[in-house]
Amino acid sequence: MHVVAITAEPADRAAGERAAADVIGRTLYEVRQLVSPPLPRAVMSTNDGAGAEAAATTLAAAGWGVTTIDGDALPSPTIARSLGFATDGLVVTDEHGREQRVPYSICRLLLIGVRTTDTATTETKQQRKFSASRALMTGGLSVRKKVKSEHTVRHSDSRSFARLVIDGSPSIELRDDRLQFQALGEHLQPTRIANWATTLDLLRRHAPTMTVDERLRQRVGWSRLLPPAFDPERHGEIAIAVLRAGLLPPTR
Repeated sequence: MHVVAITAEPADRAAGERAAADVIGRTLYEVRQLVSPPLPRAVMSTNDGAGAEAAATTLAAAGWGVTTIDGDALPSPTIARSLGFATDGLVVTDEHGREQRVPYSICRLLLIGVRTTDTATTETKQQRKFSASRALMTGGLSVRKKVKSEHTVRHSDSRSFARLVIDGSPSIELRDDRLQFQALGEHLQPTRIANWATTLDLLRRHAPTMTVDERLRQRVGWSRLLPPAFDPERHGEIAIAVLRAGLLPPTR
């Protein structure tokens, strides 16, 4: 799946919107809604990689900042098990026990968010209820019948995460339910929630030039990054790639 995302507005927005309407195949009104601030925003998807590149080239010629993303070729991040703060940089230990040193100077971007997973289960209950017909048929010997009822129970599970983008290496993902906090040392807090907040605060303090974005804390933040009808649960990595492209735009 190839996605075309707009990352910046053109100088002549009216002309840019007309060009986008032609490329995307939508009305001007729909395009205005689609590319309303804040950007970035994925505006179309296709299985045709060449078609996505052609659309991006046309949009760029109309003045839009634009990028293409191959949703099937996105690199997987390194999942951190432990994160320590040394004088000269981060000490990252991944889930396989491998250690990586990351100078603070190459920390470019920190995306802070919440992933929400919705599940639905069907529960069946069986009850005995009064039945006039059964009572009549049995002469009063049996006045109740078994009745089954089904209802759907919906569950929502939320997990905090942070995606750290660094120069020259795969990005690093921190997850509040997987990260071990002992490496915080003197900064260690009594609860997981407090340790998570402390970790993010230390990241900001040690890499003050790093861009920090928190729009992925809200579900609407995920949805605004994706093409219409895309599901944030299934296409979360595409949303992250679009946001990264908007905050650290590649050259075209």
